[in-house]
Amino acid sequence: MTAKRISFTQIAADKIAEEIRSGPEADFFAGIPVLAGDPGDVVARANQALAETSLCIVIAVTGGPAPIPGDPTSWNAELDVIERPAVNRAAGDSAKTADQAADALLRTFAWGEKHFLPSRDPEAVAMQVEEERGTVKQVVWRIRGTTTVLLADAPACPNEAKWN
Repeated sequence: MTAKRISFTQIAADKIAEEIRSGPEADFFAGIPVLAGDPGDVVARANQALAETSLCIVIAVTGGPAPIPGDPTSWNAELDVIERPAVNRAAGDSAKTADQAADALLRTFAWGEKHFLPSRDPEAVAMQVEEERGTVKQVVWRIRGTTTVLLADAPACPNEAKWN
C-alpha cells in the first residue's frame, strides 16, 4: 500500500493549525475544531464540526506565485472563524463567539514570526453574516494573510537524456 501524498499547501495549513493549538492562545482554542488539510475534505469536516460544536476555524492556503522546488515561496492564506450563533450562544455566557476567536487568532499571529502573517491591507479582516428568515444563520470572520510554502525538490527525471 502506498502512503497518502500530502501536498505542500496541506503542509503549510497544518503548520498554521499547529501554531493555533500550541500558541499563546491555545487555552482559548481548546475544544474548538481547527480544520486544515485537503480542501476537498475540509467542507464536510466543517459542516460536521458546526453541527457538533457550532464554532470552528478553517484554514485555507489559497495560492500565489508558482513555487520553485526547494525555495520558500509566500502564498496567500485565509483563516475563517465560522459560528452558528443560534446554537452556539444557547450555551450561555460560557460560549466562545466568532469575534472572540478572531481576536484570539490575531493575537496568536501578531508578532509575525510564525507560519501565518496577517495582512496589513485595509480589508484583511472582514465579517460576513448569513441570514435566513430574519435570523442570523451563520457568522464568518475571515482573516487574510500569507504563509510560506515549500515545493519539495522533484526526483531526477528518468528520461533526462531526452530533454537535453
